[in-house]
Amino acid sequence: MAKTKRPRFDLAELKQKALLTAEEAAALGFFRSAKAATLLRTRGKGPVFVQAEYGARCYYRPADLERWAAENARDPSLPSAG
Repeated sequence: MAKTKRPRFDLAELKQKALLTAEEAAALGFFRSAKAATLLRTRGKGPVFVQAEYGARCYYRPADLERWAAENARDPSLPSAG
């Protein structure tokens, strides 16, 4: 099975963009991968996203990603709720 090549991004440039793709958000460390972003989004557990029309590509605002990350941060010293 061929390994897919991850796109390379200029992180400083990405931080200045108004809207980010799932791939770009993953490059900034908000998701493990673009596929993880899709799974969270379809399960209603990910950050707020922007979609121009049904079936169109989804985008994330950096402020929404930051807010979501802060709201979902966990203290590793505390026991997990599970």
